[in-house]
Amino acid sequence: MLVDAEEDMVMVVDVHFRIGNLLLKLTLHHIEDNRLGITSETFDKKHVVFLDYDNVKLKTVERDCEKLIKYYRLSDFHIIKSSENSYHAICFNKCTFAQACHLYLETNADRSYLIRSIQRKYFTLRISSKKESNKFIKTIYSPNDNYECSWGHLLFISNRLQKKIQPCGK
Repeated sequence: MLVDAEEDMVMVVDVHFRIGNLLLKLTLHHIEDNRLGITSETFDKKHVVFLDYDNVKLKTVERDCEKLIKYYRLSDFHIIKSSENSYHAICFNKCTFAQACHLYLETNADRSYLIRSIQRKYFTLRISSKKESNKFIKTIYSPNDNYECSWGHLLFISNRLQKKIQPCGK
């Protein structure tokens, strides 16, 4: 689901499309100053794992992703630079919102972002409107394939970053 990253929504459009036997849904929100974000919620009311880091070293993000992969048997994490010393880490595994919050608490990610996400009942990552935003940095690979993958999120982020991202655990 796409939303305004700062809650200043103007127009909402739901887009449903089918790829093979997959039914995908994206919700687009037009915002006055062209900020755009994507939410963690999937069509079946599950969530993907979004982590938001501000003013940290890349090594901190990498270690957190490696820890989650090891202890929770998650699939690959994809790290995106959102601005100077700030990163997003995304894992396309589907889980409940409570599980996503629990995973978030196991990291050094920004706690105020978690609080806002709990209030909204979904996580949102900004995907536009910052200089130098959304530069793909690297993938932390995992041998695991234990969770269902959110193809809608994977395809959207892959297209947005113009980077081919492998399906969960592949």
